[in-house]
Amino acid sequence: MAEGSASIHPAPSRPAPPPRPPRDLRLDVMRGLMQIFIFVAHVPGSIANWWIHGAWGFSDSSEQFVLLSGYTLGSVFALKWARGGYGAAWLDMLGRTANLYRTQLALFVLYAVVILAVCELFPRLDEARLMGLGFLLDAPPAAALGAVTMLYQPSQTGILPVFVWCMLMVPPFMWLLARVGAWALVPSVFLYLVVQVWGGIVPSIPADFGIAFDPFAWQILFLGGAYLGRETLYGRVPLGGAPWLVRLAGLYVGAAFIVRADWAAHDLVGVGPALLADGAAVMAKDTLSPFRVLHALALVVLVGRFVPREMGLWHSRAGVALARCGRFSLQVFCVGVFLSYLASVAMRVVPLPVLLVDLCAIAAGIGILIAFAAWKDRRAERRSPRPAPAIAG
Repeated sequence: MAEGSASIHPAPSRPAPPPRPPRDLRLDVMRGLMQIFIFVAHVPGSIANWWIHGAWGFSDSSEQFVLLSGYTLGSVFALKWARGGYGAAWLDMLGRTANLYRTQLALFVLYAVVILAVCELFPRLDEARLMGLGFLLDAPPAAALGAVTMLYQPSQTGILPVFVWCMLMVPPFMWLLARVGAWALVPSVFLYLVVQVWGGIVPSIPADFGIAFDPFAWQILFLGGAYLGRETLYGRVPLGGAPWLVRLAGLYVGAAFIVRADWAAHDLVGVGPALLADGAAVMAKDTLSPFRVLHALALVVLVGRFVPREMGLWHSRAGVALARCGRFSLQVFCVGVFLSYLASVAMRVVPLPVLLVDLCAIAAGIGILIAFAAWKDRRAERRSPRPAPAIAG
């Protein structure tokens, strides 16, 4: 089917199979780095939050995680469609979605168990209410319904339901994309604009502690990533890293850095009026403000232009460790949710200087995530041996 064709057929025709592209290690490394940053960002009050890029721009690792996942799944769906037909690609995506749905339910249950265990050990912390489990204790049947429908999400667990909803959108989006090209993004943009104008449109259970990220807003990053993934698979890089686009992206990222630095200085020493004083509107994460979307896309443009596809760093020990975290990003994310919560508890209960506990907890958490990803990689190699990545140094 030619790109941009406007004819619609009941059964999608199979596109010509593209050659399987070599694995882009940048994607694995970047996704792994995002998992480390997400872990750090989920530890409230940690000094390490100043070291991650989310402290110095309008977007953070969540946006990159969603966009890169959409990119990967878009290329996977396109490749499976080309080789096995639309039905095979649809069933594969449905299976992946069902697996993720089961994972987010398991995370909900285990996370609740850990929080309630901490409540028993440290009653003074009132963790259940703080982490959003008060509804579960007050109305278990309604909370169970909310968990099953993904409309009830305790603190720090709201991103996985977004993936479930967005993955369900991929097959019809890819079907439309094969027929009308980039025009397939119009419904996605329309949904996003509806959320920006009228606010969140997905109900929450309960109303005051439910949906963390509105899927009708966040889908624009996921489906935008799927579009880029499919186009890249077929050798078409949208806009091709045009110099004007790279310059514009650099200016926007630089402006965001200046604004965030100004906010930080204003908060610390209270000097003068802060730039873009309505920070809540600029940084709105639940409905994904346009500032965040543009910043996330600008970072993608800059990384694509200035970070080479192949370099020695990707094969260093640090690069290999991050790539493993990226290959098993879902599992690493789930482990990171527990580690970040335990780190935040440790900072409040361990009778040592908070800074010392903070640094030790962050270092230990990163070490555990890297070790966990290495263990997952060894298990995968035993099941399906592949050449070991070269390690420099």
